[in-house]
Amino acid sequence: MRKIARSSDSNTALCFGLSLLACVSAHAQTGTSSDAQAIAPAAEVSDVGGRHRRVLKVNDKFERSRFTSDRSEAEADRRELLLSIGKDKIIDLDPEFKISDKPGAIMTGNTSIVVVVPATIGDQKQLVIKPIGPGETNVTVRDKSGKVRIIFDVIVANQNLVRYLERLKDKLREVEGITINIEDQKVVIRGDVLSPNDYGIIVNEIGDKSYGDAVINKAIMSNVTLNALAKKIESDVQVFAPTVRASVLNGKIILDGSVDSEAMKARALRRAEWYLPTIKISDPVAGAPNAEKTDKPLQIIQSDIQVTPPQPKRETKLVRLSVYFVELSKDFLKNFGFKWQPGFTADPSISIGSTSAGATGTNAAGGFTFSGTLSSLFPSLSSAPSSASYGRILKSETIVVKSGEASRVRDQQQIPTQTVGQNGATGAGQPVDVGFDVSITPTILQGQDVNVDINLEQRNQVGKGVGNQPIINVHRVETKLYLKSGETAAVAGVNTQDVTTSFNRDDPNSQVASGSIRPLFTLQRSKNMGKARGEFVVFVNPQIIESASEGTEDLKKNFRMPSGSR
Repeated sequence: MRKIARSSDSNTALCFGLSLLACVSAHAQTGTSSDAQAIAPAAEVSDVGGRHRRVLKVNDKFERSRFTSDRSEAEADRRELLLSIGKDKIIDLDPEFKISDKPGAIMTGNTSIVVVVPATIGDQKQLVIKPIGPGETNVTVRDKSGKVRIIFDVIVANQNLVRYLERLKDKLREVEGITINIEDQKVVIRGDVLSPNDYGIIVNEIGDKSYGDAVINKAIMSNVTLNALAKKIESDVQVFAPTVRASVLNGKIILDGSVDSEAMKARALRRAEWYLPTIKISDPVAGAPNAEKTDKPLQIIQSDIQVTPPQPKRETKLVRLSVYFVELSKDFLKNFGFKWQPGFTADPSISIGSTSAGATGTNAAGGFTFSGTLSSLFPSLSSAPSSASYGRILKSETIVVKSGEASRVRDQQQIPTQTVGQNGATGAGQPVDVGFDVSITPTILQGQDVNVDINLEQRNQVGKGVGNQPIINVHRVETKLYLKSGETAAVAGVNTQDVTTSFNRDDPNSQVASGSIRPLFTLQRSKNMGKARGEFVVFVNPQIIESASEGTEDLKKNFRMPSGSR
């Protein structure tokens, strides 16, 4: 027990007549303790009107008002006691200390918590404090002069709580910066922990189920440690997320900033948690009885990172596609025919004897008469001049598109058609599209390679068929290939050649011997010869360009467009 410092009244009175330096010297010479010196009043010298005036100034170690002060409590020997129910506490008193024998010499704040019994064995004076119930109270002891000399601050808890306290002090003895006490019948840990590992030791220990809810952790990480940890986390996270920052606020490390995706946000938080112990550290005050409860315990590292999707970036490369469709056709036709088919135009007749008019002569009665009309007496020759035709179709398209995007160009016309009903009535039919239709999707690969996905169709009218319906020639190409930028390649080609020769199939003069003509015989010879040749080729030229304006200078020149126009 700490001895009570004593100071004579004469020394105190002497302070009013001496200077501040002399007062301190007088106390030092009389052997007054440091506690008494801190509590003793100090003299302040002021010069008013050329005369020295000393003003008493009470030390700020206790509260005071105009008519009251807490000097007695401040000067008393104060001691804290932690007791468990059922175990008495014996305190030995200094032999020179004399307890007053007047009523109120020993006063207990709450007699339902402790009872104090003074005892004297020989020259040894003792106080026996008997804990009765859990709680907090104080015991005040006065000397014979009535001055308060001793104050005991007593905490009485059940035996388990005291055992928990002793166990925690033993387990956490290596953790610096914390205090472990009993408050409101709970073991409370307070303080600033210097390292995350030490904080992890605390949480791991109080996580033991044997403590139940008897232990409350109010220890927090030291701000110095948190600031150093925040700087380390920030430098590490900014390697892949430059806009993320780490700061300390209310005992937490706050990550803020913006990232491009949720995956980047999760990565930043996961990297920051690597600097903590292997456990998840909860909010230091989450278990306090008066703390607001949350559904999810707060962590030391909090994320305020916002996910802001990046603005669409302009493709650095564009592709200019040029497609050429070339079709050549040539045909030759020659016919030769000979036909002889004589016949009568009416029924021939033969008569014998006189005529009805009674004529005489060579043709008189008893004569012979033959009558008839002979047609196609001379053979017909059909030899039409040779016929030939030539054709050439050249179509090209140019389009600029982003890599990986589909493009399409259509240049077509519609040919109207007719339909014939059951009663011979005609009506408008479904129109037929003819022309050029191409779809291309280019994709830029490594280097100057371009992957080209092309779908091309060319439809031409080559004639008319039954019912005056158009005859359509269709060319279709679908392919995927690799090409170098700036190179032109023939991606598809078809070459056709038809030669036909026929003998005695066609009637060179089919109108002869028609109607009422009865042919006597038929002599026919004919020869038809035809040749047709066709070819079409598709060329593709991809070119990687930086911008649509710079990559289409040749097209703008055709229309005399300024170079800066888009």
